[in-house]
Amino acid sequence: MEFRRLDTRDIKELTAIVNAKSNVADVIPDQLGEVGQYRTRWIEGMIRYYLVTNDTHYLYGAFNGNELISCMSWRCDLPDPWNDGWVVGNLKAKPGYSIRTNGIVEMWKIMFEICESKGLKRWHMVIPYKNQNKYQAVADRYFRDVDQSYLYHWSMIIPPNTQPEVDWVWGTMGRILLNSEIRVRTGIKKCVKI
Repeated sequence: MEFRRLDTRDIKELTAIVNAKSNVADVIPDQLGEVGQYRTRWIEGMIRYYLVTNDTHYLYGAFNGNELISCMSWRCDLPDPWNDGWVVGNLKAKPGYSIRTNGIVEMWKIMFEICESKGLKRWHMVIPYKNQNKYQAVADRYFRDVDQSYLYHWSMIIPPNTQPEVDWVWGTMGRILLNSEIRVRTGIKKCVKI
């Protein structure tokens, strides 16, 4: 498996990943137009913010040969008072691969190496409330070495069909109202005073 930062050459493969995901209706209205709009806006956002070379927005991919099988993005340009951290933007993988074979674990480690080398001490992830136990089970099993070096709390709760007041959270949600409660899980590096 090969891992690399993605660029504009990878638009076709990114489109294939977002179109392969069938479960987006879990959090957005189950209407064909809404799902199509989500996919279109997701690709537009990746092109505008992540497929460009800069030191704040990262999009990595895992390849099986020439096929992009998963991708992961994060941004490190959060405004004050969150500017000591980063937010995980997207985790997407093609169906048919498990967490052990899709490259997400390896990209997770790459993300922490990059962000911690920048001196960032806090990270955030927007998680649908109904997925929190599934996420935690994956974190406990596969991300334990990284996960255990942070202390966690729910820093924000966004009720269903509500726009959050914090712009980077709204941006991470795709700037669309979501059907389910969304929570922001924040990890703070142990032994760090915020």
